[in-house]
Amino acid sequence: MGTYLERQQIMSLMESGPVETGAMQARLMDAVRQPLKLDQIFDAARAGAGHPRERLITYQDDFHQYHAFEGTLTLIMSRELKKSVEVASAVALHLALKYPKKPVLLFNTFASAELLTSGFVNAMHLLRLKIPWTFQQYVKDAKPGDFDDSIELPSPDNLFVLDCPTSTLTPELLEAEIARVGAQIVLLNSLEFAAFSDYRKRAVAEGLLALRNRLNLSVFVFSHELRPISPHCGGRGALGLLSAFTDSVWPILNEWERKKWVKRFKNDDDYEYEIQKTK
Repeated sequence: MGTYLERQQIMSLMESGPVETGAMQARLMDAVRQPLKLDQIFDAARAGAGHPRERLITYQDDFHQYHAFEGTLTLIMSRELKKSVEVASAVALHLALKYPKKPVLLFNTFASAELLTSGFVNAMHLLRLKIPWTFQQYVKDAKPGDFDDSIELPSPDNLFVLDCPTSTLTPELLEAEIARVGAQIVLLNSLEFAAFSDYRKRAVAEGLLALRNRLNLSVFVFSHELRPISPHCGGRGALGLLSAFTDSVWPILNEWERKKWVKRFKNDDDYEYEIQKTK
């Protein structure tokens, strides 16, 4: 799923004219199941190499830079729910302002009205936008120069936020809302609260992957499960399924978690050193 060659076949079918949904699905399945010759695979690879994906956004922590590219899936790992809401809001607002012709759709599956407001106010602060004094309670580390009551709050026409009460997101709702706004960039601010059961959570993950592949979406999924995850490495459950198809993983760690992982890496290095000495 998601190869360049498959996307080329899909795009050629979509450009051939409007068809009914069922007919389109049947034609897509027929297209991607056709056996290929080696020269076709090489030709597709050459065509893809000549069109590198655009870098949408870069996340910088104390140690590394993490990127997200157009038409790919990005997993963002943050144990803290409030931090996830803030970062998701910042990414959504930043991309909506950066790409005014690309509809951005944020699925909110956890945050209350208060937390969502806090998320977007902190997003403005992270993006160095002025904030009205009315919202000063949401940004504790802001300085007086960061506030300005005369500014107009940003409200990009291409940014949409869909409130999905906890555990109510379904593949059908995903597809309907993405189609309704014509979204090209999609964010899910909590995978764990999109659905509670493993079965339904995996169905949401499968739906996201299918839509990303079919529509060439740029997708950002936030998870609060901080187990070791790497791009293109499968694992158990919905998160493991998504990680098999993700191109980038952003670990957003709290200070205590950062110290824990640094200590763990140091212990691993010491262990490897002791093994080498005994050989």
